[in-house]
Amino acid sequence: MAVIRTHPEQELEANQTQKKERDLRVHRNSIWKLVVPEKVKIFLWRAAKDLLTTAENLWKKRQKELNGELVASLLWTIWNARNKWLFKGVNEDPVRLVARASSVADSIKRIKVPEEEFCAEIVTTKHQQWCPPEEGWIKINVDAAMDEENRLAGLGVVIRNFKGEIIAAAVKTEKNSGNVEMAEAKAVLWGLQVAIMAEATQVIVEYDSKGVIELINNKMGTLTEIVWVIFDILETKKSFQNFKAQHVSRSCNVSAHSLAKLALRKLDSFVWLNEFPVKVLHLFSL
Repeated sequence: MAVIRTHPEQELEANQTQKKERDLRVHRNSIWKLVVPEKVKIFLWRAAKDLLTTAENLWKKRQKELNGELVASLLWTIWNARNKWLFKGVNEDPVRLVARASSVADSIKRIKVPEEEFCAEIVTTKHQQWCPPEEGWIKINVDAAMDEENRLAGLGVVIRNFKGEIIAAAVKTEKNSGNVEMAEAKAVLWGLQVAIMAEATQVIVEYDSKGVIELINNKMGTLTEIVWVIFDILETKKSFQNFKAQHVSRSCNVSAHSLAKLALRKLDSFVWLNEFPVKVLHLFSL
């Protein structure tokens, strides 16, 4: 049933609204007279105007949705850390817990891509193939594979010249607690180290991990523990005359992925320069 307001009711409502607005103006003006740091004044002013980025405001403005996966992963990580502390006496760093939760949420999203998105990706990338760099440059393709049961990460590196010839390849196995992004960043660092062994001067790093590439290119920031690996990458890239990092589709990174899986079987580090075992050559032909 619709509520029909009479004229007096409308006037009363208008008067109440005007009074609220006057009170708010008084409060806002008094904020700037407070003897507190400017950032505190700005915070209070934003709160008075209901401009703080609370979940409610973000929902209203449809600028951002709550990351349910991250919240769930964080709760699980906290519970797991609590159990370790109670039953094993292990006290974990809170910063690492947040980083691990972010990694868990991200890795699940990558593994369990919705079927319709996966099919769309196949349509857009099935015709994309690896392309050689310009003359004078070499391309470094890297990838990481995870063995969560044994807490290991396999790193794979393939380096080719402008003719498409493979001049170096490498595999490496590292301990990893399930942090996918950390393993991906270490794969890039390993690729640069192998490129130095191959005496490369102008390099292009290609990877299908968009997040890591954006971190290297300073297109996004992070407060997680991966920042230290990114710092090492940025320092190592100074060893080259010219450096580029670019994102490619998975179909352009098949050889590096095959080597990353091989690394989990070899459980050691191997670098091949110009001459390669038959097993490795077979992976390149797939």
